[in-house]
Amino acid sequence: MKLLLERWNKFLKEESNSLHHTCPEADPAGFKVYYRIDRNNPPSIEQILNCWVKNEAAIYDSNVNHLKPALYQTGDLTPYREYPRGYLRNQPETQRYQDLKKSIEKNGFQEPIIVMFGKNGVVKIGEGNHRHEIGLELGIEKIPVRFIFWQNVSKPSTQELDNLYGDEVQEPEEKPRMSDQEYEELMALIFGKEKQ
Repeated sequence: MKLLLERWNKFLKEESNSLHHTCPEADPAGFKVYYRIDRNNPPSIEQILNCWVKNEAAIYDSNVNHLKPALYQTGDLTPYREYPRGYLRNQPETQRYQDLKKSIEKNGFQEPIIVMFGKNGVVKIGEGNHRHEIGLELGIEKIPVRFIFWQNVSKPSTQELDNLYGDEVQEPEEKPRMSDQEYEELMALIFGKEKQ
C-alpha cells in the first residue's frame, strides 16, 4: 500500500507541472512505457521527444486523443513544421486555404494537429501545417495537438522542398499533383479515418 501511495504521489507531482516533467523509467525488458500528462499544461515537445528517445515512453492514447487533445501555444509549434508557409500544398491565396481559414475563424479547430515523434530524434507536425499557419494568422493563442510515436520520422530539408516545390517545378505540366479527393483518401488510409 505504501508503494502504491508513493507511486501515486510521484504521478501527481509529475503531471502537475510541466517545468518539472520527468520521464517514466524505461522498461527493463525493452517494452514501450506509457504515461499521462496534463493536457492543459503539457510538457514541452522537446521533453516528450526526450522521453520517447531515451526510455521509449509514449503518452497514453486515452489521455491525449482526438476528443481530448493537448493544448499548446501556437507559436511554440512553429519549429516543428514540416512545411513552412512558402511550401504549403495549398498556398494562402487558394480557395481551399481560404475556406479552411473561414471555417477555423467561425468554428475553431475541429481536428487537432498531429505531432509525430521519431526514436531517431526527429519531431514534426505531420498533419496540420495549414491549420497551424492559419492559427498564426488569426492570432489564436492555443492549438489542439495529439501525438504519434514512431521509430523514424523525417522532415524534408529546404533543398528537398525547393526541388519539390521550387519555381521550376510548380508548373502543372511539369509536376502532376494529387487531387484533393485523392489526398483525402490517402490520409484516410494512413490514419484509419473513414471518408465523411
